[in-house]
Parts: sequence; structure tokens; C-alpha cells
Amino acid sequence: MNYFHIDLDYNINELKKVVSHGPWKIFDQGGYRFPCVQEMRLEYGYNYINDLSFLKNVPFDFKPNHVMFTKILPRVGPFVHRDFNRKCALTIPISNCEPINFYNDKQELEELVPYSKPIVVNLEHLHAVKNSTDEERIIFQISLYQPIQKLKNVYDKISTILA
Repeated sequence: MNYFHIDLDYNINELKKVVSHGPWKIFDQGGYRFPCVQEMRLEYGYNYINDLSFLKNVPFDFKPNHVMFTKILPRVGPFVHRDFNRKCALTIPISNCEPINFYNDKQELEELVPYSKPIVVNLEHLHAVKNSTDEERIIFQISLYQPIQKLKNVYDKISTILA
């Protein structure tokens, strides 16, 4: 399984307000810097957790320092990769979010997943995103460290209880 959508009551205006605040820094993954990708994390000085009221509704366990915003500059990508420090991410699109592409081990496109609402993405599978627009692509993410099937089971159980 590469992904599943979730119903999450969130306020896009809260997310956009935080995005406008900054600060943004160049994405650095284990010493590899990607100037076309920027991120905003709590440790950069702005504690935005209290400004995001919907976080209490997230059905998965996470730590505040696993919450971040990611920005891809215009006309960038795709970068086919696997994340090596997390298994999944709960992702909420904020602006200019083109589909997530999933690839086989030969880096051949397997699946193209459009999304406009919260989605849990399997980051252990080869994937990529791009920004072919003239505007920044911005998403909100919560890093998750359980396999996607376990997260799906948790979500299904909670959804059944709340139904």
C-alpha cells in the first residue's frame, strides 16, 4: 500500500498563517543540502504548534518535533527517492500540490496519486513530487514511524469507533 486518505478536520487558514510567518531554511538531509527545497521546523525558532488547533484531532501518535512544513520552489523536480529516517508522513496540501508519483525499483512510474485533502504516504516506497508551476508548492507534514499498514489499521479502528 502506497497511501490512504484520511478525514481530518483542519483549518487551511491556520496553516497559511503559519506559512506566512516563517522562518524557512534550506532542506538538509544527512548533510545533503537541497536549495530548491525549504522547510520550517519548530527548532527554527517559531513554536507554531499552539497555532494549529487541529493537531489534537490527528489519529496517530507523534511528537511536536516531527511536525514541519515543506516548500518546493517553482519549476523543480521530480526527485525520485525513499525517505531513510521515517516510514510514513501525514501530509496536508496547502498550495500547488501536484500528484505524488510512486515508482518501482527500476524507477518506472507505477502510480500517480492526485490529492487535495490529508493523505498518509508510504515513504519507504520510491516516490517523487514536482512543482511544474510558477508558484511555490507547500505542504504540512507529520513524520510517522510505523509501517503504513499499521497506521491504516489504527485509522480504520478509530474511524469505526467514531462512526
